[in-house]
Amino acid sequence: MEDRANLPYTDAVIHEIQRIGNIAPLGVPHVTNRDVELGGYSVPKGVIVIPNLTSVLFDKKEWETPHTFNPNHFLNEEGRFVKRAAFLPFSLGKRVCLGENLAKMELFLFFTSFMQHFTFSMPAGVKPDMDYRFGLTLTPKNYEICVTPRH
Repeated sequence: MEDRANLPYTDAVIHEIQRIGNIAPLGVPHVTNRDVELGGYSVPKGVIVIPNLTSVLFDKKEWETPHTFNPNHFLNEEGRFVKRAAFLPFSLGKRVCLGENLAKMELFLFFTSFMQHFTFSMPAGVKPDMDYRFGLTLTPKNYEICVTPRH
């Protein structure tokens, strides 16, 4: 984990995978505890609000190329990693995922270990399919991938 600060592009790739491969499109439901004004709308007390996290992860106002895999979304002009406010795959506030820090550490360790030990590619003549199946979570459709050990 101590190498993470020295690997800004790797960190940017992991964050971009999470942004574009968003598996949890909706946040935890909330109930308003008083009448509120939200985005110009009146929301009365007692209304269930379900945050649409995907809308932020693909917002054209927040991301230069929202529908394209682009790790540069998370790098500044000097090539240093920058976490953007619109990056919310774990939600935010009081209802943020309790496992966020553990998940981030595990993602970094698994990803870097896989990249060190294997080469990943699509089978010859096969194009990647980024479509997914709708449900409570978004799951990728079945696909084939070639994993070759590095020597």
